[in-house]
Amino acid sequence: MRDYWNKRFAEEGMIWGCEPSQTVTQAIDLFKKNNAHHILVPGAGYGRNTKMFSSYFEVDGIEISSSAINLAKEWDLKTNFIQESVLEFRTSKRYDGIYCYDLLHLFLLEDRKKLIQNCVMHLKEQGVMYFTCFSDRDFNNGVGRNVEEGTYEYKKGKYAHFFTEENLIEHFNDLNILEMGSIRECLTHTEKQQEYELRYVVVQNIGELLRGSNSTDTSTRLTAASNRRTISPKALGHREYRSLYVIGSEGNKKMRMQDKPIVSVIGLGLFSLSLVVHICFKSIRTMDDVGMGILLSLVNAIFLVFPLL
Repeated sequence: MRDYWNKRFAEEGMIWGCEPSQTVTQAIDLFKKNNAHHILVPGAGYGRNTKMFSSYFEVDGIEISSSAINLAKEWDLKTNFIQESVLEFRTSKRYDGIYCYDLLHLFLLEDRKKLIQNCVMHLKEQGVMYFTCFSDRDFNNGVGRNVEEGTYEYKKGKYAHFFTEENLIEHFNDLNILEMGSIRECLTHTEKQQEYELRYVVVQNIGELLRGSNSTDTSTRLTAASNRRTISPKALGHREYRSLYVIGSEGNKKMRMQDKPIVSVIGLGLFSLSLVVHICFKSIRTMDDVGMGILLSLVNAIFLVFPLL
C-alpha cells in the first residue's frame, strides 16, 4: 500500500483538489462542543482536510506516503505530519478527537478492527471520533472480485468495503454511538467530478463501561442508534413504513378494546329504548305494523351490533 500511494501522489499531486470534505465542518462543530484541543487525523494525505482543522485545533496527521507528506507540509503549515502506518502508529499522547475520512473501507476485516482499536487506544476517555466510509448504496458496490462479505478487490491488492448500517454498528459495538447518517460526497479528480455515497458514524470512548462486553447485541445497538436520529417518513423504506403503520393500527385496536365496556353500556341502553318505542308503535293500530316492525328491527340490529365494533 505504501508504494501504491507514493506513486499516486508523486504522479498526480493533490489528487482530490484543495477543498475539504463537507464532513470537516460537521466534525469541527462536534469537537468544539466537546471542548477538544488535540486532534488526530489518520490517513491525512496531503492535508486537504487537516488544513481546516489546524485553524481551530492542534492537529497530528498520520500518513504512510512520503510523497503525500511532502505536499502536505507545503499546503498545511500548522499540522504536525507523521509518516507511519495507521495500523502501527504508537504514541503516549492521547487525543480529544479523531477524524478518519474514507480510510476504514480500504482494509480487510482484520485490519479494519486493528485501525479502530488503534484509534481508541489513542483517544482520551470521553473523547469522540468521526469516521466516514463507503456506503453499500454507492454505485461502485459489487465492482471487482468479492474477497469478503461486502468487500471487493477492484484493483490488484486494492480493496473497498461497502458498509451497511448494521455492519457499521458492528464495527463500533464497544463504543457509544452518538450519531449515524448518510451523505453524498462530490470529489474532483483530474478535472472530473465524481459522486460517492458515504456513511458516517460519530462515537465516544466510554472507557470500561462497554469495552470488552458483548452483552449488547447488534439489533439493540441498531435500534438505539436509530432512535438518536430524527427520521422522516420519506427517509424510511417501504417495509419500515408499513411496520410503523401496522404498529399504529394495533395501537388503535387496543384503544377500541379499552373503550369497549363503555360502548357496550351505551349500546345496551339504546337497544332497550328501541324496544320501548317498538312496543308503543305496535299499540297504534292505524300504522302499518309490518313496515314499522321491519324498520324497528333494523334499528334494533344496529344498536345490538354497535357495541361489538
